[in-house]
Amino acid sequence: MGLDPPHLSTDTLSHLENHPFPGNIRELKNIIERALILCEGSTILPVHITLARPQTPNAPDEAGQQTFQDLPLNLKDAENTLIRRALEQSHGNIAAAARLLGTNRPRIYSFLKQNPTVE
Repeated sequence: MGLDPPHLSTDTLSHLENHPFPGNIRELKNIIERALILCEGSTILPVHITLARPQTPNAPDEAGQQTFQDLPLNLKDAENTLIRRALEQSHGNIAAAARLLGTNRPRIYSFLKQNPTVE
């Protein structure tokens, strides 16, 4: 990302060490990249870390959001759902939504052009 290596607070490091990481190294990489964005280049604190919590299949999480199991099986519908969630989570910031999704801004702009009612 062109930034200096992040500094992790002791609490953050402990938080990460105690997480079971059900994913692979990509999960950790994504967590650190999101934290870098949230901390705006300063020290990464536990509040900047978002760790996945195990969920029962088809059960909404604590915020009432859909789980992976709830996504439509139609790829176009699933993509639309994910882009809408990313835009909502990033408060309409297209660059941040693209980073969350691991895609580029033109793809988000294309989606918005096809779905003008989405903010």
